[in-house]
Amino acid sequence: MATSEDGSRTGTGRAKAAAAAAKGAAPAGGRKKRETYTETAARKKREKEALNLRADLRAFAEGRPSGWDHADWLAFLEHLAGRGHDTSDGEAIGRMLERERLAVVLEKIPGLGPKRVDALAERFETLWSMRHATAEAVAAVQGIPRALAERVVEAVRA
Repeated sequence: MATSEDGSRTGTGRAKAAAAAAKGAAPAGGRKKRETYTETAARKKREKEALNLRADLRAFAEGRPSGWDHADWLAFLEHLAGRGHDTSDGEAIGRMLERERLAVVLEKIPGLGPKRVDALAERFETLWSMRHATAEAVAAVQGIPRALAERVVEAVRA
């Protein structure tokens, strides 16, 4: 066993890791802390809720291709709350809904697969901003050739 500067004995292996953890240091070897059963269950529950929310957003956007009014929006938030979703941040839900609406429109354009749809939705976020984009701005998104960008701009403006 080795001794520290203050003369106390220091161990190896598990003893060192325990001592480091007690001091708040990262574990030796840079290993990631394992998730507990409870943490894993909570993470999986959040992931499932996110998928369910996305499915609800998708259904709402697909059911209203020309958009929605304020009464529809309030009814939708009430629907989400009834399904157990946290609706305290309506603005965040609205952004997710607008992005989903854009994805629904983009998925109908030939030549746009899931990766391209995601890249365009990430860049433009709303159908409104996509409709006001130039072909140059669309082509600037990685994986979108100029000819496809022109078709996208034409399709979303139609």
